[in-house]
Amino acid sequence: MRRSLLMLDITNKANVKFPSPSSRKPLYTIVILAIVISATVLVVFSYRPKGRVVDNVYIGSLKLSGKSTEVVQAELKAYAERRASDFLTLSFLMRDGSVQIVTPSVSELGGSFRVPETLKRVMEVGANDGMLQRVKERFVRRQRTTIKPVWDMKRTSLLHYLRKKVTGSVFKAKHDARWLIGPNGPEIRPEVVGTSLDIPKSLALVEQIVQSASSDEIKLPILTSMPHIRTSDLGEIKEVMSEFSTSYNQNGNRGTNIEVACSKINGTVLKPGDIFSYNKVVGPRESENGFKLAPVIVHGRLEPGLGGGVCQTSTTLYNAVLLSGLKVMRRSHHAFPVHYVPAGRDATVAYGAIDFRFANDLPSPIAIYASSSGGKVNMKIYGKSRIGKEIEIERHVVREWGPETQIVHDSSLPVGRRVTIESGHEGIKVNVFRKVLSKGVLVSRDLLSRDTYDPVPRVVGLGTKLSTKGREKGHVPTLAPSKTFPSANPEVNNL
Repeated sequence: MRRSLLMLDITNKANVKFPSPSSRKPLYTIVILAIVISATVLVVFSYRPKGRVVDNVYIGSLKLSGKSTEVVQAELKAYAERRASDFLTLSFLMRDGSVQIVTPSVSELGGSFRVPETLKRVMEVGANDGMLQRVKERFVRRQRTTIKPVWDMKRTSLLHYLRKKVTGSVFKAKHDARWLIGPNGPEIRPEVVGTSLDIPKSLALVEQIVQSASSDEIKLPILTSMPHIRTSDLGEIKEVMSEFSTSYNQNGNRGTNIEVACSKINGTVLKPGDIFSYNKVVGPRESENGFKLAPVIVHGRLEPGLGGGVCQTSTTLYNAVLLSGLKVMRRSHHAFPVHYVPAGRDATVAYGAIDFRFANDLPSPIAIYASSSGGKVNMKIYGKSRIGKEIEIERHVVREWGPETQIVHDSSLPVGRRVTIESGHEGIKVNVFRKVLSKGVLVSRDLLSRDTYDPVPRVVGLGTKLSTKGREKGHVPTLAPSKTFPSANPEVNNL
């Protein structure tokens, strides 16, 4: 039985027919033909002519699709010329609050269109597309490509235009609120908020608009600068804390300098923790600021100088500060005592060298009232009164000594004649204290200063001129040797 089944299986295998080699050729031909046709279709549908822009490419509203390199270059040059002459609209807020509009051209702002670089960007679109992407574009339109043109912005030209046409109209200096005494009592002069053009942001904004080919209005950004002292800070300034006065001669340049300095100090407000600097508030003693020539102390001697006399205002203010109990930060005395306060009570200043400074160490703001009229320099400190406290200034002269005499030979004077050229000044050493009392009882006594005013030599001219009769007899006089003394202080003081 098993043998019969095996024979049947062999017989069945013998009856299976396989295709002959000659019958396989048509199948191979069909496959190869299909491949060739597919490849041909891919090549044909993926073909792009060289040197032409792909579909749907723009610069702004300028369509460049399908155009040759030469045509695109020519159109970009024309576009550059048109764009350079286009006008931009710049708007900004002026210092008076009104809106100003200027319309410069792109070229006026320093913008120039870079044709070669922009052309390169255009021609690079689609350069790296694969074959399937190219075939796809035959049936599905390519997504729009907007080329960002290449601009060369000369910042120097743009900056020059902004400074010439904009910054001056925008800028407004900030000013602190001031507390003044008017005919009807205290008056407040409100603060002024400063404004200026934000130049870095303006430059970036204009460049961005130019490069994007936008025609939108450009609103230039403005910076605001808030003053340190505002009207809201002045509510607690109500009472006179202290005052001090000195006398001066109103006639001449010295009186003018005193009045100018007082006008600059008057109304100054100090918030808690603020430091008053005389040189910062009054400013340089220059003719442009109203100061004139008047005597100043130079190396211990009086000489003409701009701003002579302002030390009387710093001295008067110093004494008002002492009586208010405020903290003195920096103070220097003159080379020799001055006529308007006792030694040890003066405060000299020299712009750029010597300053008078004090701090508001109170928990509330203070204001300074400064006036010069009727031959009086008057300084008052206003604020919140220190109820129940009294302040006194105490001086102790430690030593006084007279000046030495310096002899200077003078050939214009008859022999032996003496003339006083400079009277000199005595030397003095003095200590100054501040006492605080409460209902007549001493609370504290603090040393303010130990001042030594070196003597300034008395200068006497001694004549050496011989008479005609004396020269004929060959008389030679015996002369005193010349003596030289060091100067008192090397600084310049605005006496």
